[in-house]
Amino acid sequence: MTASELTRANLAMTLANLGQLDAARNTAETALIRAREQGNRRCESVALVYLARIRAMTNDVAGALAAAMDAKTAARDIPAVRAFALAIAASLLYRQSKFLHAEKLAASAMQIVEQLQGIEEGESLIRMTYTLVLLARGNENDGKRILEHARRSLLDRAECIGEAGWRSSFLMNVPDNRELLQLAEKWLGPYRPTSA
Repeated sequence: MTASELTRANLAMTLANLGQLDAARNTAETALIRAREQGNRRCESVALVYLARIRAMTNDVAGALAAAMDAKTAARDIPAVRAFALAIAASLLYRQSKFLHAEKLAASAMQIVEQLQGIEEGESLIRMTYTLVLLARGNENDGKRILEHARRSLLDRAECIGEAGWRSSFLMNVPDNRELLQLAEKWLGPYRPTSA
């Protein structure tokens, strides 16, 4: 992936998180077009993942789902990006109450995360989405087990951040991380670390 197109794709998500959704969508679409012109499948996959998230933020569920499924296909040899795309698609299907299909995609994403022993981006969304579809399908025991592991994994990753302000920002300002912690508190109660 060329640095400029990766930067452009990341800029698109930054703009989206700042609420500038039209600019975000245009920036992601530009990154996608240029990645395709360059034949760069990795950049194409990342741009599609971000485009899916941006479209979801504007409630364009059909467009978001199409971009997520395109990302899944483009990322066939890029497991971490493929898992992220699967989770976005699963979360959108969950929103449409298509729980069986959502569970299949979320389970595939979880399998990739477990094989890779974690991924850099999208892991909280993957674990949270899998939990939600399990709970929606009545599998409360497995849902709670996955959620407990997800919360513990997230908090362990946060502990690796030395500066308290950055650690707090990682947990509270990254939407997926914040939502995962809120879901865990709702279903599991407050976090109580085990004694060493």
